[in-house]
Amino acid sequence: LDAAPYGIRVNAICPGVIETTLGVPASGDGEFKSSVQHFADRIPLRRIGQPDDVAAALAFLASDEAKHVTGVDWLIDGGQTLQSFSAALPG
Repeated sequence: LDAAPYGIRVNAICPGVIETTLGVPASGDGEFKSSVQHFADRIPLRRIGQPDDVAAALAFLASDEAKHVTGVDWLIDGGQTLQSFSAALPG
């Protein structure tokens, strides 16, 4: 908040599971695809995030369209975090 009077906005992108090739060399392509599906089945939107999903959020926050947005932790996780909280709620 100290930087806000100077027009400096501070936000955070908090990605969930994002599909990249980082895990392929260690596990092999077949095991990687199986892991991707395993995670996708547990995400409310039923898909793994893509790098473009994160890039789009970053581009928006850096643009003038978000000129009144500051202090935000933006979850890019397909609803996975909400699902974690709702499972702990009674009823």
